Amino acid sequence: ADLPLMTAGAAHPTTGAMFLTSQSGEVWLVPPEGPPELVLDLRGEVSPWVENSERGLLGVAVGPLDGRLYISYTDAAIDSHVDSYVLDASGRPDPATRREVIFIDQPGLGHKGGGLAFEPDGTMYLAVGDGGASSGVDAQDPSLLLGAIVRIIPNADGDGYQVPTDNPWLDVPGTRPELWAKGLRNPWGFCRDAATGDLWTSDVGNKTMEEVNRIPAGVGGANLGWPYIEGTFVRQRGAPDSVLAPVFAYRHDDIGPAAIGGCVYRGAAIGPLRGAYVFADITGIVFAVGAGDVTARLPERVRGPVTGFATLPDGELLLLTLYSGAFRIVPG
Repeated sequence: ADLPLMTAGAAHPTTGAMFLTSQSGEVWLVPPEGPPELVLDLRGEVSPWVENSERGLLGVAVGPLDGRLYISYTDAAIDSHVDSYVLDASGRPDPATRREVIFIDQPGLGHKGGGLAFEPDGTMYLAVGDGGASSGVDAQDPSLLLGAIVRIIPNADGDGYQVPTDNPWLDVPGTRPELWAKGLRNPWGFCRDAATGDLWTSDVGNKTMEEVNRIPAGVGGANLGWPYIEGTFVRQRGAPDSVLAPVFAYRHDDIGPAAIGGCVYRGAAIGPLRGAYVFADITGIVFAVGAGDVTARLPERVRGPVTGFATLPDGELLLLTLYSGAFRIVPG
């Protein structure tokens, strides 16, 4: 699909179509055959697009129980929202059914994250950056939903959400009960592996390293280490005792400046990739991280910048770019 400013994608549950989002605030419905259709236009509400910005319409998913379309975005004040919409009989979101699921006050211009993922029971995960205003301090502040994976259950009958009773900090004074993990800088690209339940995200580094993190299924309370640790580079003393180490990290000098996640490949067309986490550097170098320490650098460059990945209904992958649209990853 030759669409501009791509950021995220989600499969329609029954039609084989894809919802693709633009950073400027548009949701496109892309059928298996035929041209894309603009089905939701929020350009008057979403943060205006600015080159090299990390704000706008950033995530999309379809709820597995309610079938609603969920979008994650920053508004004109650069605060974060997740809203949802009923999909009508034609598979298009109905603006009259809009609900606000969660609002997060943002302190700065950058580091928004914005990825969405669901468990089969309707529990929702939201990846949130540290906001870019505190040199990483907010990523370790348990009273803030920043630099975090947030885990909630959207209400079935209106705005808002409930907090799952098995969240790790549910009854800890001074800690937001919605938190599932902390210690992230800018988780750009976030997914749940449907086969294992593991959560995967890249985390864009500061000046030295990039990293990919895997949070095993059911493991709440993980700390990913920012701002004490960037990739495998220890930036400052004082890190928590048990930081969850990245499964893959690389230096800016070796590869590039920003790790862009990423989906676990569960398709059939590329056998060697099955079960691997596929992601890229923003410059267009695509990687697959396999089991354990097995990694593979794929011989593929695309016109970038790379902005994300999406899983098609058949399990194959789309690679999304800012200026050149979306590309299906095919056998080499």
